[in-house]
Amino acid sequence: MATSRPRKRSRKEKKARPEPVFKGLYLGKLNYWFMAIGLLLILIGFIFLYIGDTVISVISLTLGYVLLIPIGLYIKPRPREETSG
Repeated sequence: MATSRPRKRSRKEKKARPEPVFKGLYLGKLNYWFMAIGLLLILIGFIFLYIGDTVISVISLTLGYVLLIPIGLYIKPRPREETSG
């Protein structure tokens, strides 16, 4: 049985690098809105924590850190529709 060996690549093929898979983090308006509201809730939570109201601060911090910031990073932005004319 003959086994085939992989062919050797030329220098040009070795130097040619594939395009990177990750081309950047693109976020849309909705993503930024979710993250901004999350940061605002986190700020409000720390203010209430400083005042001494732990119930509102825990709720606010949890909503900001666990719900809104991850949603802002997770959802995919809508594709932009090009308008002609």
